[in-house]
Amino acid sequence: NAVLCYHIVKNALSLRERFGVTAQVPELYSSFYGRIAWRFEPFHVCEVNLRRGFETGLSTGNSDVGLHCALHAVKTGVISGTNLRSTLKEIDYYLHLLKTYKNANMKNLFLHSRETVSLLIDNGEA
Repeated sequence: NAVLCYHIVKNALSLRERFGVTAQVPELYSSFYGRIAWRFEPFHVCEVNLRRGFETGLSTGNSDVGLHCALHAVKTGVISGTNLRSTLKEIDYYLHLLKTYKNANMKNLFLHSRETVSLLIDNGEA
């Protein structure tokens, strides 16, 4: 049940804030804001927290999960109506970072997202 999951994870997030467990932020945010919270919370809130998960993932050495947060943030941003041109620049930034991390799987996912955003811009949906 999604509602029960939502309440359980919200409680887990409040415990994380209480005890300051920063290393688990990327996993928590990717799972919660990328898969559950978008049903109950505003897209913008999910997008901001997914970006926070990305930043925390990179700063704690958990780049794989951090990049998953970034991918969820891009998806959520497109759905929520974020400016597509700024989203395209953001994707280009992530692609630039992927040169450092040499993650081909994530690169392909970001390239697909970039192509989708570019098509939306070209079709006048921006």
